[in-house]
Amino acid sequence: MRTQHLRTATRATATAALVAVAILALATGGAAAAEGDAAGQSAVAAATAPGGPAATGPSASVAAANVTANRTGPDNVTISVQQGLFPPNTSAANATVTLSAPGRDATDPYPASGTQSGAFVYRVPLADLSTAARDLGSATVAVTPGTPNATAHEVSLDLRSLSFGSADNATLNESTLSVPVDRSLGVVDGAAIAVSAGFSESGPVTQWTAHLDGNGTGRLTVPLARFNPSRLLNETLALQPQFGFEPDAQLAVNPREAAGDATVNRIADGLAVRHPLLFESVRYAVTVDTTDPDGSYVRAHTPAQRGRLALPGRLLIGEQRRITVDAAAHSTAVFSVTHTVSRPERVVNGTALNVSGLVPSGLRAVWVDNGTAVTKLSNSTTERGALALPADLVGNGVESVLLQGETLQPVGIADVVGTASAQQTGAADGATAGATATGTDGSSGTTTETATGNATGLVGAGTTAADPTLGLSALAAPLIALVVGVLCFGIGYLLEQNGDSEHGATGGLLAFFAVFGAGLGYWLGGSSASGALLFELAAIAGGVVFGAAYLGVGAVTRTRPASQRNQLAALLVATTVPLAAAALLVAFASDLSLLAAGGAYSAVAGGLVGVAANTAGGASGEAAAAGAATRTATVTVRLVDDQLDRRVRDAVEVTVTRASSFDPQTEREPTSDGTAAFDLSKGTYTVEATYGGRTESTEIQVDRDDRSVELRFSPRAVAFAVQDTDERPLPDADVTVVGDDGSTTRPTDADGRLSFDEIPAGVDSLDVSVSRPGYAEKSLTVSVGGQRTVPVELEPLTGTLRATATLDGRPVDGFSVTVTPERVDAVGETDRDAETDGSGRAQFDDLAVGEYSVGVSLPQSLDGFGTTDATVTVEEDRTATVDVPVVFEFDLSRAQRDRVSDVRATLADISSASTRDTAIPAYYASVVERVLETAESIPDSGHPFLVHRTDPSAVVDALLDATEAAADQIDEAMGSKRNVDLFSACSDLPDADIEWQGSIAVDDTLALAERGVGEQRGRFADRLDTVDEGITDELSGLAEISPAREMWDSSRTLVRESTGVDTTELDSAAAVVTAEALLDAVEQLFEHEPLRKRMKQTVF
Repeated sequence: MRTQHLRTATRATATAALVAVAILALATGGAAAAEGDAAGQSAVAAATAPGGPAATGPSASVAAANVTANRTGPDNVTISVQQGLFPPNTSAANATVTLSAPGRDATDPYPASGTQSGAFVYRVPLADLSTAARDLGSATVAVTPGTPNATAHEVSLDLRSLSFGSADNATLNESTLSVPVDRSLGVVDGAAIAVSAGFSESGPVTQWTAHLDGNGTGRLTVPLARFNPSRLLNETLALQPQFGFEPDAQLAVNPREAAGDATVNRIADGLAVRHPLLFESVRYAVTVDTTDPDGSYVRAHTPAQRGRLALPGRLLIGEQRRITVDAAAHSTAVFSVTHTVSRPERVVNGTALNVSGLVPSGLRAVWVDNGTAVTKLSNSTTERGALALPADLVGNGVESVLLQGETLQPVGIADVVGTASAQQTGAADGATAGATATGTDGSSGTTTETATGNATGLVGAGTTAADPTLGLSALAAPLIALVVGVLCFGIGYLLEQNGDSEHGATGGLLAFFAVFGAGLGYWLGGSSASGALLFELAAIAGGVVFGAAYLGVGAVTRTRPASQRNQLAALLVATTVPLAAAALLVAFASDLSLLAAGGAYSAVAGGLVGVAANTAGGASGEAAAAGAATRTATVTVRLVDDQLDRRVRDAVEVTVTRASSFDPQTEREPTSDGTAAFDLSKGTYTVEATYGGRTESTEIQVDRDDRSVELRFSPRAVAFAVQDTDERPLPDADVTVVGDDGSTTRPTDADGRLSFDEIPAGVDSLDVSVSRPGYAEKSLTVSVGGQRTVPVELEPLTGTLRATATLDGRPVDGFSVTVTPERVDAVGETDRDAETDGSGRAQFDDLAVGEYSVGVSLPQSLDGFGTTDATVTVEEDRTATVDVPVVFEFDLSRAQRDRVSDVRATLADISSASTRDTAIPAYYASVVERVLETAESIPDSGHPFLVHRTDPSAVVDALLDATEAAADQIDEAMGSKRNVDLFSACSDLPDADIEWQGSIAVDDTLALAERGVGEQRGRFADRLDTVDEGITDELSGLAEISPAREMWDSSRTLVRESTGVDTTELDSAAAVVTAEALLDAVEQLFEHEPLRKRMKQTVF
């Protein structure tokens, strides 16, 4: 009993020591981790010589690798080479290596910068290994020691690096955020880049798309939808590429600055503010500060449309608006913009505001500002161009008015004249006006006032005191205008007579009527500028009506034989229309007499100009009919193919058309050598020709001199879109176009597109061939005509890939094998998976030819295993084979090895005693030693754990639990009184060193663990009965069988205590296998004569 207490105390002391060691290990590991974090994340890769298994991950095998490499920063790589690869006593200066990476020549020898942990250390700039415009995310770097017949050692490294440009060049629109890239290595155009997009701190990782040129500069873009609108509105993006190490610095991008300025536009019922950071789901605080009048508008708005915010129309009453939009939730300023609208100035006469020509359709409200408040007038109407305002608003100093209908019209108040009690005219021509409006007190009334002023004029027009004059007497204005008009006509007539203008007299006549009309309007309007303006506007409107009628009738009645007669008929109708309209205005609305006068004036003037032009045209026709050949000039037209820079050699018809209102003259001349000649009289002509499906034209002026004109036909274009049978675009496909002058070959872009823009104008079709490695070449004939994109589909070339997964040379069954193309854009394939069969093989049929990486996927629950990806080339109609080894990297932990030592210490206690014979206890202890050896041998054979999908560390723990329990049972059985007395009696016998000859198989333990605990106990019970019978059979020949019987009983106790309700199948199986080994040792006990001799010894 005392011995048992001492042993228990020893175990407690050992357990405390283990706990202390574990705490120390955790503290050391934590410090190491902190140091590692401070130095930055390193991407570690290790390799051995070609042909050997490569270790992956930070495991024990990495430390044993000959060559390791890791990134120690954005611009540096650190490589460690074991000193054993160099001759003994090699110094760091002489321990050189050469390096080679994809796309780069081998470097000059690198001397070591020092040593660390038995290895030479080399600091290599990233620029010596990486290059722009190449995918080096998982690059293979060959490290060759500078020794004779040295073997290259390959390591896998991430050689990518990316530096951002200035945040000032970042842009943001409604769909995309784009940031500049100043420099990149190991990154290709179109690559997906993981970028941590934190907001003022670390944040989520998003996938960005690289748009880079051959030098590695360009931009990164990401869809705006990947960000929370609230973050974009209130925070700053901290962008950081995720390449497995800490970059030099982050790029801080303020989305509000990148979005640029907002724009403001008038819409039918208000203002529309547009900005990329206006989201439909966000509420904004909108502040509008207006000037003239000064005021503020503060509201919370949620946009009804992405990127657009609608504001009420009444804000247009101010001449200028400062619009500030904040994110309502955080009061962050999103943008601020100033908007200014020009508004016409009008006069209030009494209470009548002149709004002639300004009233929008569907007028439904009027907003009036008096400098201190804005008042809305409902049910407002206008009559005869005037709007009556409430007297109280006019008396308070009205400053501006906003008319709201189907559109919005702001009106500034230039002046207020007259009194509110007088009869008032609202129209500028002095006619009586009346209007009704609801005032601020809700009353309704009508104000009327007769205009005062000089009523001199043909139609009784008048002016008001607010109507400015030019300081001229009523009769002086038309006389001055008459003189100036005659002068204009004279100049035009002289130009025509001199041959400098074909229609100089007609133009001079038009100028005469325009100038004279201004003076006439001033006189008719009572010497007021507004009257003159109203008359001129009416004349212009009448001229438009006259011109429309003239052209319309001419278009209906135009015929070549009687063109002059028809033109005179058109003149008659065109003159009658505005004259009739003017007569109606005079008859039914005498207050609009200025409008009537202006319309009548335009009709008379238009008729006279038309007669003059028609007469001139007739005279010209008669002169031509008389054979005035001396007035023609020869015009030579040359047709040129712009791409070939030579004259057109095909048959083409050239058309020359003389510009005329009703009777255009057209001449056509066919040409086969690209040249045509025309004899043309003086005038304006349009030269036109069609060649290669394209029409070119130009307008020329023909005088008396011969001249030439050139029509150049620009090149034609055709575009191609190349894709595979799954409609994926194919970049870098060679498109060859064959023409008369040879062939041209160009590659498609990243989207599989290509355009030829230099096809001569006369080419109608092209012979085209499209090819790309890994695809069948395709030839076709393409028609050229009308800009379009020709789709081209290439059939992929395919082969077969057979991959075999093995561990320790034995096939691995039921695991997933993944093939990944080295370049997706090159082979047009994505990842494909297949499961290995009983022979460890996985086959991939119809795989596009190209380079592939092959790897085995293992369950995450299996610790201690590693895989090494293999690279293989698939060729057309051939089967490529590749072996993909699975590496068993498991080893016992420090704690597990300590437990093994503790059990062996217990077995040593059992096997040694100073006063007793220990042959039989040592014999039973050898059984537990065999179980310990099985646990220690587990790192040498991983195949069973793959077959049974079992964690090797859990198996080791289960076997150690069983050995600890078995050692206790052996100690207790051999320490019984009967056995102690027997072993004491045998102390004088010769020593016997006999061990159990059986073994423990891991496969058997794992297979048994797949059965239920009850089934395991049943198997053990059968074995227990068999051994019991054997012990009974030995009773007659021995003096004492307690070493066998009590060990049998202890084995039963071991299973009973280790296979309870809460015991796992694995723990139970380990206990049963160990107990069965003890029973086997009990059976073999009787077979060893030295041990039987001890059980024959008589005990007194």
